[in-house]
Amino acid sequence: MSKLATQTYVMIERKIEKNQQLIKQDEYTLTLHHHCIESANQKFLINNVYDITYRKVNITYFLYLHTNKGVTAFQTIEDPASFVQSFKKLKHN
Repeated sequence: MSKLATQTYVMIERKIEKNQQLIKQDEYTLTLHHHCIESANQKFLINNVYDITYRKVNITYFLYLHTNKGVTAFQTIEDPASFVQSFKKLKHN
């Protein structure tokens, strides 16, 4: 399975322990293949992904996959423009 593009995304977990707020940030990779997009725990078939958009909020970006089952959001630190462009190039060919 060849990779067309990748995008690093983060998942942030906040919890309170012993009266202190703890923040845990894990990094994962979103991978674009010819037939699907894979995240750490989900797989989206290309035919079921209608569009990908993103929005910058302060210093982070939110990447949105618009699918047949709704919208799935991923928080990224890096600009996802090249990932989005690779997806749109794949969909239009």
